[in-house]
Formats: sequence, C-alpha cells, structure tokens
Amino acid sequence: MNNAVRIRIGTRASELALWQAGLVKESLEELGYSTVIIPIKSTGDIELVTPLYEMGITGIFTKHLDAALLDAKIDIAVHSMKDVPTALPENIVQAAVLERANVHDVLIYRDADNVLTKYDGKVATGSLRRKAQWLNRHPKHEVVGLRGNVNTRLKKLEDSDWNGAIFAKAGLERLGKALDNHMDLDWMVPAPAQGAIMISARQDDEFVLEACAKLNHEDSEICTFVERDFLRTLEGGCTAPIGALATVKHNLLLGGHIDFTGVLLSRDGQKKFEISKTVKLSEAKTLGKECAENIIAQGAKDVMRADAELAAQQMARQALTPVNPAVQKRAEAGAKKKDKTRAVLPKDMEEKSRRVTLVSTRKLNDIQMGMVRNSIRLEGLDFIETVFMKIPPEAVRTDSMIITSQASVWSLLASFPRLNLRFKNIYCVGDKTKTMVEERLGRVLYTAPTSRELALYLAKNMGGRAVTYFCSTLRRDDLPDILAQRHIKVTEIPAYETKLTGHKIDGDFEGVMFYSPSGVRSYVQANSFDKTAFCIGETTAHAARTYFKDVHTAKHPTIEHVLQMVNTYYG
Repeated sequence: MNNAVRIRIGTRASELALWQAGLVKESLEELGYSTVIIPIKSTGDIELVTPLYEMGITGIFTKHLDAALLDAKIDIAVHSMKDVPTALPENIVQAAVLERANVHDVLIYRDADNVLTKYDGKVATGSLRRKAQWLNRHPKHEVVGLRGNVNTRLKKLEDSDWNGAIFAKAGLERLGKALDNHMDLDWMVPAPAQGAIMISARQDDEFVLEACAKLNHEDSEICTFVERDFLRTLEGGCTAPIGALATVKHNLLLGGHIDFTGVLLSRDGQKKFEISKTVKLSEAKTLGKECAENIIAQGAKDVMRADAELAAQQMARQALTPVNPAVQKRAEAGAKKKDKTRAVLPKDMEEKSRRVTLVSTRKLNDIQMGMVRNSIRLEGLDFIETVFMKIPPEAVRTDSMIITSQASVWSLLASFPRLNLRFKNIYCVGDKTKTMVEERLGRVLYTAPTSRELALYLAKNMGGRAVTYFCSTLRRDDLPDILAQRHIKVTEIPAYETKLTGHKIDGDFEGVMFYSPSGVRSYVQANSFDKTAFCIGETTAHAARTYFKDVHTAKHPTIEHVLQMVNTYYG
C-alpha cells in the first residue's frame, strides 16, 4: 500500500470535472494510493455569459489549477484535455492521459416537432469550432451562443426556441445523460484531444509522476499528442476554428499505423482547409506538425489573421456598448469590494495594486497573453513586418550556414522543397530557432544566445573558411565583421525583408516590450522614450539604452521570460 502520502487531486468544481476527478481518484486508490479531491473555481466557471472565443485567452479553465499546483496546494490537476493549452507552464508536465472516451459531437434536439430544414434552423453552441463547421455545412442557419455546465445548457435548450444544441458525446455519457432526441455528428471533426482526460503534475514530484504513469493509456497519449501538435503549430488556441482527430489502428500483418484528419475554417465557415493522412505509427511524432504545415501552405494563416483582426474590431465595438445587466451588476459589486480593500492598503501596496498598461512591439498569441497578470493591460502591435524573399538556388549549395531567426527558416522552406535543403554544418542563434531548424532542415552543430556570441565561437572553432549567412535586410554588423577579421568569408543572403511600421501609440502607457533592435528603431520613430523598456536580450537592450533610461533585460532570450520579467516587475 502507498498510504504514506495522500495525493491531493485538484479539479474544477463542475459536475463533469468532479466526475473526471472521481475517476482518477478511484483508479489511484485501486493501485493502493491515498487520495483526496480539492475543487477549485476557474474563470471559465465563474463567467458564464461571454462565449469562450470572445474572452480572448486560452487556459481559462486551467490557469487556477496551474497556480494551485505550483503553490503546492494540490499534487495533481485533472483536466478535460481539450481545455489545456498546448504549452504548459514552467515546472508543470503532462503526467498521464487516461483511455479516451467517445470523441464525437452530437446535436440534441429541443423536441421532435422542431425540425431543421436546409434553409431554416437555429442551433446553439459556445464553441467556435462547432459553429464554423455547422455553418460550413448549413450556411443558411443561425448559430447562437451557449455557455454553462451540461445540465445548465440542457435546461437552456429546453426553454429556448432553438432547434437544437451541440454537445460533446463523452460528457453526456460520463454524466449518464442517455438522451433519445439526438443525432451523432460524425462528419464534424472534434476538438484536438476531445474525449480525453489529462493529469498534470509538478515536474519535480517523482512520487506523483510514478503513480500517474500507471494510469497512462499509450494509444490515447499518441493520438492526443498528434492532435495537439497540429494545434500548436497552427497556434490557434481557443480563438480559431480548428479540429483534429488521430486514430491508432493495430494490424498483425501490417503493424501499427495512425489515421489523421485536421481541419481549419474561417469563423463564418465559408472557407475550409482540410487534410487527411495515414502513416506508420513510428512516424507519429512529426505527423501533426507536417499536416499543420500543409494547412498553412494552403493559405490558412491569412484566414486566421483576417478573422483575428475582425474579432478585435468587434470586441472594440462591444466595449462601447452596454453590457448584460447581470454581468454589469457583478462587475459593480466586485469594484466596490476592491475599493474597500484598496482604502486600507498602505500607499506602496496601493501603487502596486493599480492596473498598468504596456505595449508589446509584436502581437502575442493567446497562450502568451494568458501568461500576463490580470493587473496588466497589454496592447500588442507589430512594429516590424516581415516579407519573405525568393532565395536563389545557388545560395543553398553550401556546406556551412548561419541562421539567426525563425523567419529565415520559413523563407528557405518557402523557396525550396524541404527535401532539397540538406546542409552539412548549421549554426544558429536562439533555442527556438534551433528547435525549428532541427525539425525542418537538419541537425544544428552549435547554438549561441546572440549573434555576437555565435560569431566569437565561429572565429575560434570554425573548421572551414567560408559560411553563408541567411539574414534580414535590416541587421547588425557584429557577426560578419567579427568573422571578416578572422579571414572567414561570409556570403550574406537576404532571406526576408524587415519593414519598420513606426506605429504611433495613442493613450497613456508605462512600458514597452522589445524583441529586437529593429523593434526599438521602429518604436522610436513616432513615440516618446520616457517609458520603461523590457527587452528580450542584451543586443536589444543595448539598442534600447540609446533612447531609454530605464531598461530591463530578460534572464533568457524568450518571449515567455520577457512576460515573466514584466509580471515580476509589476507584481
């Protein structure tokens, strides 16, 4: 028996979430572990009016559980895996995926006489994915929003004039809702990891990780990895209509293989990008990413960008209109409570508790935005526009190459078939660039955190006397100058054009987040320098110090560490 330590199971407080936590509790106790369930309210459970895709963040059902896990208030967290962001917080890992339940969606009818026709129908769902796929199939229908737990949504359907509402079949089955008036939507591609239950834990908790590993279902783990890798590559989160379904099949003669279908749609359902592929089970690791890249090559990014801009405009208009009275009443009550609290705070704490506004010189994705403290209002604008350039064939006939950004990788992939890009020696700047290069081009021989450090390394250690440098039209001279001093020939190939947008920021703000010297140069064209500058690395900080007095540099050159620095500074 493993009774020496009681495993505290964190979960949302909804009926379905508690059922899932109960399943984990029962499974662990059958193995001899002592457990206790600790329910925790999430933002997604508290705010039940706004559709999820309008709330602007991912991880809305998981962030409170993540915080409890990191604060050691719980030992594991149990999630519906489709609600979990593809990037987990630092020191939190996936501990197990339970055997997956039914993956499909179903349409529940309000009553037998309320029949949908080709030209007339009203269907409810809170899912952007379900809405887009329904409108793609039934463009004449109306789709309305629907939030709440399963019982609440069923009651809203019963009291409505809708023809029906869409639910996940797994949730209905887990709660014993065996409804006769339903239709299986086998044509609708489910959300990535739909029907799967995931357990997360702290990375350093070996006891808990060992216990949870005994509950892991390998085929479910493989399938959900492929689906979430597809989602991760598209960077859709909860704000794009993305569906993915992977299925493992075992054959005694042919061995294991995996079938995959992925889909991305415009929010109105009018545009649809789809891919289906079958590979050997041994190739599953790259399947999701490769299928996502196929979708991107079809033009999906342009559709996502246009939808995001339209959504931002709609949210801006909504900010100027009256809100739902019930929501307004709750907000006013919360504001009064905060005012009372603020009145007794010491002055220094009062300063820290106020809301601050920052500007990011590039737009961040939903996962990154979800990392920002609630006390920080973050406005993101792209101060740099990247245009990929056509790279001549002779430029890639080289043994040694330098890549300092992911943009160069995308430019190479856009210019040449992937199989034609094979290099003997590849040198990189930044871990993320290295990861992308090794996934798409080949093994990286050496990686440095900055261009200057890479140049110094190559000057001492490079075996050959020539290297090809794939760079931007705007770049610093450190790297080629240092190598030239050591008589190493550098052939510079402009892989992409960097344009400075020079946006003028209206309104008051206190700080600016910079990710490159070019971003600094773009910002200073039209904005003041009496702000706090938060920089991704020392090269960017060096450029910022030319203009700003208060400059801070992240411990590691990643966007996530910039966000961590900002959270700490205003914490």
